[in-house]
Amino acid sequence: MTQPPRSAVGNGTGIAGSIAIASLIAWAMRTDMPIAMAALVITFGGALVMILWDVLVEKVHLRPSTGMDYSAPRDTREILPIVGVKVLGLYATLGLIALIYMIVPVYSDEKFDLYFLLSRFVMPMFLALAPLYIFLVTRYMVEPRDKLWHFGRLLTGGRAEVDPAQVKDHALGWAIKGFFLAFLGSIVVPVFGIVLIQDIESVTEGLGPFFLFVLKFILLFDVAVGGLGYLMTFRPLDSHIRSANPHLSAWVVALICYPPFVLMGKDGPLNYHEHTLNWSAWLEGMPTLLVVWGLALAALTFLYSWATVIFGIRFSNLTHRGIVTTGPYRYFKHPAYLAKNSFWWLMVMPFLTTADDPMIALRNCILLAAVNAVYYARARTEELHLMADPNYRAYSEWIAEHGLLPRLRRRLTGRGPRDDVQIPAE
Repeated sequence: MTQPPRSAVGNGTGIAGSIAIASLIAWAMRTDMPIAMAALVITFGGALVMILWDVLVEKVHLRPSTGMDYSAPRDTREILPIVGVKVLGLYATLGLIALIYMIVPVYSDEKFDLYFLLSRFVMPMFLALAPLYIFLVTRYMVEPRDKLWHFGRLLTGGRAEVDPAQVKDHALGWAIKGFFLAFLGSIVVPVFGIVLIQDIESVTEGLGPFFLFVLKFILLFDVAVGGLGYLMTFRPLDSHIRSANPHLSAWVVALICYPPFVLMGKDGPLNYHEHTLNWSAWLEGMPTLLVVWGLALAALTFLYSWATVIFGIRFSNLTHRGIVTTGPYRYFKHPAYLAKNSFWWLMVMPFLTTADDPMIALRNCILLAAVNAVYYARARTEELHLMADPNYRAYSEWIAEHGLLPRLRRRLTGRGPRDDVQIPAE
């Protein structure tokens, strides 16, 4: 089979969202809108376009994977008790997350102020509309007693009816939301601000500043789409969390890549930046090599952002929200990890240092290799989770034969593709 298994999202969703985001970024750069407001407009403008594409073109709301059956609405009297339990479960979940935010010291840092300000503004509307949404969705669900219901039922004392696995998955899914939404909320203004307030003079004063701006501009697409992915977990849009990664090893290797657990920061044990300079500083005075190096960095940044954007509203860490086989995933199983780990070697150039001691360069290289190993572990633990889905197993077999790297290996070794790989379409 020369075509990959059916994807949870088509190329069109990512392309439409990218066009919308790029247009909104260009518009925001010409206005005096506050950075926080511009970031929201760009993010949710892109989300709206992707949702419209998903519904009108991809028709994701009609997929069996939504768990919805619009031809058989349930009787109101049947579902009201179920809805009540779900609403209780949702309110309790949000209350627990708010309590954690209050207790954990790191969330008192001012960098989270915008996130909590927006939360206080949005939460009353969310709490008011949530019961109606839960009612409408539950009415058409094939199995209305979902993870949220099991958690709510646990709170109401019906332990005999509760599935502990469902409660665990519910807790893990909301822990992922709570952690990564706060993290993204803390970086949105700095990341967007770098691009939106950039003046043309500083960008055009040299090749180094120009390429640096290009890299940051491309990265905005990743931040915009990645942030909204944690919000848009809606079953009717087939963007709900099918399952959270249940493996402790996956959580460990993922969380050490993000503050406050990050090990790669300037004070972390895997800091590989000691006595290093920016790539453009090393290549100053060599314009041809600087352009080639800058284009390589731009290509890797594009691949990284593309790997996020192609998910549309379905991106998030540590979750299964449908198997994506289009875009860069047609060529690489883990394009984002491949791109960012290659990017760091070219960007930081740890093999060059300003110190006289050559051992520092060797140490930096070893530490960056250790960081690469962390991301390899992330990839493997993600696969361990996704392999429970037969669609991912089919994709994994397909990419092992038809991915770009296997094809390059065959070209170098002269070995042809396996004839026994027969992957049925989903």
